[in-house]
Amino acid sequence: MALTSSIASEALHGDISQHQRERTLNGFRQGKFTVLVATDVASRGLDIPNVDLVIHYELPNDAETFVHRSGRTGRAGKEGSAILMYTNSQRRTVKSLERDVGCRFEFISPPSMEEVLASSAEQIIATLNGVHPDSIKFFTPTAQRIIEEQGTSALAAAIAHLSGFSSPPSSRSLISHEQNLVLDIRTSNLRFKVQIFARVCGRGDNEASLHANQSF
Repeated sequence: MALTSSIASEALHGDISQHQRERTLNGFRQGKFTVLVATDVASRGLDIPNVDLVIHYELPNDAETFVHRSGRTGRAGKEGSAILMYTNSQRRTVKSLERDVGCRFEFISPPSMEEVLASSAEQIIATLNGVHPDSIKFFTPTAQRIIEEQGTSALAAAIAHLSGFSSPPSSRSLISHEQNLVLDIRTSNLRFKVQIFARVCGRGDNEASLHANQSF
């Protein structure tokens, strides 16, 4: 979401006035912006229809808070999704939360840089499709000249710039997803290799050991 300013958002927390709170909630209900960032306290009791996604940016303190947050979506018989973001060091806490809530979580690894760039490009295309035709005609001569000189590279450069990637994105580790790190496994231990990739894929160590014992 941080890749482009085309995604409008507002915040809801305890330090804003009641007037601002009502204005923010009404704007969200009316679709004036699509992302509402809210604290646990400020979001209590909210009943907003057609919320299809809730993202837990930080781990909740308990199962009750998790259920309350997630309950902002999928209301009135509709479907919704809740995504819980966490680090490797919080994996044990997430397992405990999964047990306390009583439902099975589906592990999804962070998107690859290629997936992030592709998603950002699609958002830019949607934004470009919303430009008024009367505005486009003023830039058509320049666009034609650049296309004749540079071809599709000119359009690709424009999309990259609008996406916030005037410079190449940095690499990330497959394990920790830290920037400027690359996974390099140097071992002849098959089981260790399988367990490393199991962590990336979200499988448990027991399942990894089972696969490691199978013949390849």
